[in-house]
Amino acid sequence: MAPLTILYDPACGLCRRVHGWLADQPKFFELNLLPIKSDAARRRFPKLNHDLTAEDLTVISNKGAVYFGPKAWLMVLWSLPRYREWSYRLASPELLPTTKRVVSWFHRTAYRLAGRPVGRGDLMNSVARKEIKTAKGEQTKSLILNAALDLLAERGYEKTTMRAIAEKAGVSLGNAYHYFKSKEHLIQAFYHRTHEEHLAASLPVLEKEPTLKARLLEVMRLKIATLEPHHDFAGVLFKTAADPHSPLNPFGHDAAPVRRDGIQLFEALVADSKTRLPADLRAELPYLLWLYHMAVILFWIHDSSPKRARTYRIIERTVDLLDRFITLASNPLMRPLRKKSLQFVAELRDLELAEG
Repeated sequence: MAPLTILYDPACGLCRRVHGWLADQPKFFELNLLPIKSDAARRRFPKLNHDLTAEDLTVISNKGAVYFGPKAWLMVLWSLPRYREWSYRLASPELLPTTKRVVSWFHRTAYRLAGRPVGRGDLMNSVARKEIKTAKGEQTKSLILNAALDLLAERGYEKTTMRAIAEKAGVSLGNAYHYFKSKEHLIQAFYHRTHEEHLAASLPVLEKEPTLKARLLEVMRLKIATLEPHHDFAGVLFKTAADPHSPLNPFGHDAAPVRRDGIQLFEALVADSKTRLPADLRAELPYLLWLYHMAVILFWIHDSSPKRARTYRIIERTVDLLDRFITLASNPLMRPLRKKSLQFVAELRDLELAEG
């Protein structure tokens, strides 16, 4: 496992307590703790702006990725077996604003107890007020979306109205339309929410896993894990989304932004993996993996096995097969066949993008 380096402030009493607490915690991998602005920290990270590290917790991966403030705290939690699940929850779109406010409070409290100026006082207050306002809006949106998902699962798409959604959420109809212009926009928000949850869970995997196979296996497992709370609703939604002419079709025009975001996740999965790939296959592989993940989701929708055990078995077996096919397709002797196949895939993708 890749170690993380944590830069902390030894002059801060709360920070020292956290330091001691971390020492007693079980860890997935090594955590190296260095005092901020120390000679050791400057030697270890000569290009880092060490003045900024005094303003909040800073975490640095062995690959040089720098996490600051709330993201740093989330990375610390992610490194601990007891709290990894909490790191995923706190990084979700619904809870991230609250996470930021709590970290901001911790930062100000720690500095006051240390007898040090908080710094950027007025700015911090204005930022906090803006975050609270934004958080209220996000909470209202989340409330409306959750009410919609409950009603859609209960009544189906056609029998669910925006008025019923507003009543269940306890908001006015006008307020519901303020955040979502239609039921279709609610479904697109659902697509976006599940993608953001999956992305937040997947980024640490891309950081720690070097090979394409290991990354793909974990990313696909996490996709099912983040979707699982919505399994019943997904079955109801599929009846409408399967219609090619439906605005809810994940391959359609309205879903294009989420589709592009999903492909970008697989681009990141492929981009810096240590698996050697020819350039032409590397260019088209993210789109092919996105199609594969859509096929797995379709299987998951129809999977009635306990804890979706069949879906997880399918993932393990198909990822292994895909890895073998990718290795085979990367063979120089396969170049003519690979080139012709990828040209066909590119034509299909370009046609879809033109229509979307």
